[in-house]
Amino acid sequence: FYENSTTIRNAALFGRTVGGEMKNVKLLNFDIGSNYISVAPLIGEAVGGLIENITTRGVKIASISTSGGVVGNASSQTTFRNIDAETNFKAGSVAIPFRIGTAGGVVGQAVAPIIQNAKVKMDIKPEGSNTLSELSSVGGAVGYLQANSAGGKIENSSIVITTVDSTNDGFDVGGVIGKLEGTNPTTISSTSVSGKTVGKSTLGGAVGLVNAAGALTIDKVNILTTIVGNTRAVGGVIGSVSSSSSTRTVLDSYFAGEIRCGNRAGSGTTLFCP
Repeated sequence: FYENSTTIRNAALFGRTVGGEMKNVKLLNFDIGSNYISVAPLIGEAVGGLIENITTRGVKIASISTSGGVVGNASSQTTFRNIDAETNFKAGSVAIPFRIGTAGGVVGQAVAPIIQNAKVKMDIKPEGSNTLSELSSVGGAVGYLQANSAGGKIENSSIVITTVDSTNDGFDVGGVIGKLEGTNPTTISSTSVSGKTVGKSTLGGAVGLVNAAGALTIDKVNILTTIVGNTRAVGGVIGSVSSSSSTRTVLDSYFAGEIRCGNRAGSGTTLFCP
């Protein structure tokens, strides 16, 4: 299904849900795209509620703006539990040349989400002669997390990023969260991340960019990734912190992958590409 209209806000099986529960759904071989907002196989916009026991396989998504492996945009605190999602975010299709904007393996953009027991496998790369452009705020669980009204929580999850391939135009890319903002605390705990990310700047094994006044706690998070940057901040745990008032705490966690900046390589916490 491909939607090429600027009058339809969401492209998904369910365009918008408010509260309630969505349980025990399996989606197979689902191909969806739009040149407008909030693209996902299950729900375009979720306004709160519980989303539980969801499995996706063979899902391909093409979007110009916000897309997620299960939900495009969770605009109020939503709980995701027992998610098993495999998604290919693609930069082109036979119908329209799409580009990827904000993307997350569970949800593209979310206000203080609670994600428990998620198993995610995601892949972002061009198709054919297409190229990725405008790739910003991409995370293995959440692309852009806003923690203003409440705090976010991601726990007991496993994330495999097969490939995020956007050397010239990939910003704020993280193994768990792409970009974090807000004044309330956010916690990532008991989670593993593996795979490979290639981008331009602000790339992190757990979080790409922290632009939040609220505290961030990373507890029992194991990262085994290869991260390749092109211009600046590339970190094994966090790519960059732009808020001087935020507190970051890392507990009982490790990074055992490799980070590279152009022809520079290392295994430390952060490299600043020349």
